[in-house]
Amino acid sequence: MSTQYAKSFGLVSVSSEGNGALISPPSRLPWGLAAACLVVAQALFVRRPPLMMGTDTAIYARIASEFAQRPLSTWLNVTLEGVPFFEHPPGGFWLEALWLRVGGDSPAGVVGWARVCALVGAALLYGAGRAAVNPRFGFLSVVAVMTLPAFLQQAHIAMLEAPLSVCAMASLWALHSIAAAPARRAPWATVGFACAVALGWWVKGPPMLAILVPAAWLMAVTPASRMRLAVALFSAGALTAGSVLLFEWLRARQGLPSFFSTYWQHQVTVSFSEGRNNAQPANYLFYAPMLVQWYGPAVIGAIGTLVLLTLRRSSTWATVNLLFCAAVVAGFSVATQKYNWYLHLGLLAAAVPLAMVLSVLLPEKLNKYLVFAGLGGSALWAVLVLTLLPVDLSVQQRLTDRLQRVQFTKLPPGSQATVADCGELSKWIFTHSAAYFWNLTRVDCSASADYCFTGDAVVPLVPGTACGPGH
Repeated sequence: MSTQYAKSFGLVSVSSEGNGALISPPSRLPWGLAAACLVVAQALFVRRPPLMMGTDTAIYARIASEFAQRPLSTWLNVTLEGVPFFEHPPGGFWLEALWLRVGGDSPAGVVGWARVCALVGAALLYGAGRAAVNPRFGFLSVVAVMTLPAFLQQAHIAMLEAPLSVCAMASLWALHSIAAAPARRAPWATVGFACAVALGWWVKGPPMLAILVPAAWLMAVTPASRMRLAVALFSAGALTAGSVLLFEWLRARQGLPSFFSTYWQHQVTVSFSEGRNNAQPANYLFYAPMLVQWYGPAVIGAIGTLVLLTLRRSSTWATVNLLFCAAVVAGFSVATQKYNWYLHLGLLAAAVPLAMVLSVLLPEKLNKYLVFAGLGGSALWAVLVLTLLPVDLSVQQRLTDRLQRVQFTKLPPGSQATVADCGELSKWIFTHSAAYFWNLTRVDCSASADYCFTGDAVVPLVPGTACGPGH
């Protein structure tokens, strides 16, 4: 970041001393290697058995599995059990399906996809911090994200927010580079920004519009880069719109109905204004408990970064990420339909303000100890969060814990049988979990079936006997 750029709006790039200097001294410490070891170690953390949890994880796994088993020429048709599925754009399912073709179409393969997203996201977090500030800041960003219970949990959950948060971090890095880097590098950053935004749209649609908030701020405070930023935003919009039009044209050629018109009318509009599920029309503080529970350290980092902004000791990179997170929280708070995991769009970005605070508080003389402290401290935090602390980290945690045990029940392969559902999991969750794990069809508790789900196990049902919680 140039001195002129920083001085243009009173912000500075933080050096390895954490004293607000504009130019960082060279460092021979292996920050990149330490960060790589940290994220790889995180990927090995497993809570009880290798888990596949999350309300919609099994549903999305089934869609991706259907894609993985079909030729690429049929991938324009998004289906669940052969029925057209219009609730989300297919980009996230396409990516997961490609991974399942490589890593295996199984629950372990689905968990592997979530971990790949976490590793890529952490690598982007380090790379962006290194490029925007210095290698020390990149390392502290990885340490910061490791302190977030949300990251430690979501790194094993293959919801759409896993690839979505990666797209968000890539787009933020590119956006900052367009404003801060020399003009000759802007074209490459523009291409990266357009691709990241378009891919994010294909994963989950409108939530990627949150990128407009930090983009608008950068345009306001950096007049010299205003035109480059405008070109980047136009390029992202053009690539997104062009890919959507091409997708619809190809679907029409195959005799398929319009996807995005149905998606926009029955999913986006209804979810925002009415709430298809879990409607919370006037509950603007719905996400407050989650911010404390899942993002507590990041909230502290956000407050600290605001203080540093008043003292003109923050970096533009931290401010860009803080604005993005604020836009995510505000946008989902206004929408009628609310679910806790929606905020994970800003999962990686939330770590940057915390890294900003750490970079200022930790003196240079501690640099040689940071690698060991970061590894040991984050590993201890992960162990506490994932195994010891009685913290409710997911929706329906108690019920999902049961599903974790149940999913490893050994049943005859390809049984294509029925299972009576007498557990406490929602019908939506268990229907798709039973189908994905065991190829079983869910029926009501009182119906005759081949197997019985008691809430704690799936057991064979003797003909003539009834299923029930105490079976």
